[in-house]
Amino acid sequence: MVYCAAFGCNNKAEKGSGISFFTFPKDVNLRKQWAHYCRRKEFIPTSGHRLCSVHFSSNCFMHDPQLLDQIGLQETFKKRLKPNSVPDIPLLTEDEVSSDVINRAKVRGAYSKRQKAEIIEEALSRCEDTAMPESSSIVFNEPVEAVTHQTVSTNNKKIQVELRPPQRTRAHQTNF
Repeated sequence: MVYCAAFGCNNKAEKGSGISFFTFPKDVNLRKQWAHYCRRKEFIPTSGHRLCSVHFSSNCFMHDPQLLDQIGLQETFKKRLKPNSVPDIPLLTEDEVSSDVINRAKVRGAYSKRQKAEIIEEALSRCEDTAMPESSSIVFNEPVEAVTHQTVSTNNKKIQVELRPPQRTRAHQTNF
């Protein structure tokens, strides 16, 4: 699984996410700039480290991804960086990352289920209160004809189904 090497970035390679991952450049100076951008202590990028496309502005790409998306050609062109491109979208600070982690506390299944049930119950109680007053009544003055007997025809069909899966049998054929 490929993850982004930038500090505070949790992007990972998933199909359909629209995020591309780029290997660190081989040029030493450019590689140092990319590593400095990652803001990780004593970080030395290896061949397995990648940066995601989120950290590059649209002018860093050979083809503008936003323009291609508007035209409808996003799928046909692979995102490629221009030579000497450096990530230029600022990363989150350490305080912003730590507050983001705190705010993103894991929600347990039972808690979220109970919370959804409470919201639905509250919405239904509001709807019942405003739906129709209980003291209202409807009076019809015109006589209404009622049908007392009606015949309904039914058709019964039977289907036979074999529930066991078909099995192959092996037999030996020999000549005497």
